[in-house]
Amino acid sequence: GLLLLEEGNIDNALACFKNGQIADSDVESDAFRTDYGLLQFLEAQCHRMRGEQIEYDQLMSRSVESFAKTHPLAFEKRQIIAAKDSGSTSDEQEIEQLRASLAEAESLINQQYLPYQQPLTQAHNTLLLIWMGRSPVMDRIGQYGEQRVVVKTPTEECHFEVQLDGTSWHDVIRGFADIQYQATTRGGRAMDNVLADQATFKRTASEMGNAFFDAAGDTADPNLALALLFMGAVSHGISAATNVQADTRCWKTLPEHIAVLPLQLTPGLHSVRIDCYDSCLNLNRSVDYEIVANDSDFQFFSLVIPTIGCSELNAVESHLSQ
Repeated sequence: GLLLLEEGNIDNALACFKNGQIADSDVESDAFRTDYGLLQFLEAQCHRMRGEQIEYDQLMSRSVESFAKTHPLAFEKRQIIAAKDSGSTSDEQEIEQLRASLAEAESLINQQYLPYQQPLTQAHNTLLLIWMGRSPVMDRIGQYGEQRVVVKTPTEECHFEVQLDGTSWHDVIRGFADIQYQATTRGGRAMDNVLADQATFKRTASEMGNAFFDAAGDTADPNLALALLFMGAVSHGISAATNVQADTRCWKTLPEHIAVLPLQLTPGLHSVRIDCYDSCLNLNRSVDYEIVANDSDFQFFSLVIPTIGCSELNAVESHLSQ
């Protein structure tokens, strides 16, 4: 979608961004709508470039709502509501109170982060996409590996600032494309990825096979024993042929997070310096890039910050302190 938008193919770019949002929604109901803020922001840009102000305003509003929905505070409250709502003895009054608390929290998040998000609504012709951290990976648990779990690898660097051409400073905007969050949810709903029914069938077939073998050892009739052994072998064969292992394929080239920074650039060469800070706002390192902007309505640059481990971060901090 970004490549098409950069080429001026707005209609097909818009279709790409819409498809992404459909994939992030629950197709069975409207209870879990897409919450991928970056896709909604990019769709809004398509409408802006087509001069469709009403659609632009609607999509920007949805993008801001998604920012609040995916905020850790709001997500935690939503998970509590989902757990209580699915319980056999759910209290409707308590759930309604929790929903009211969630709506209040999301509204407060939007108010507090309004200045942080303001650059997204200002005029810009360039979008910096800053890739940071490692993507989550999949693993298997359970007796037969029927449960797929997401192993997260969060980065210790959580604040980034950009210096453009050695003069102006900009805060990188996070929270619109949290890949780890999107990998574990669909429209805000946690996905368990459990193949429980198939695992139960596999276990039952194996137990039936063992029962047939035990019965064959207890009978004195050789013909019946042979038949029981055959049935036991068939049951074990069915159990062995039943593959319930969860699919652990994943995109290992994706980052943990994609931050964005809209800029209004003049054509030519520009230097970009990204300062990376930890949670205590200690500067860990700086990464330098050069980009060449052209004279167009929209262009984007993907800047990948090399991922380093905890031991390497400690070495960087020691070097900076010296």
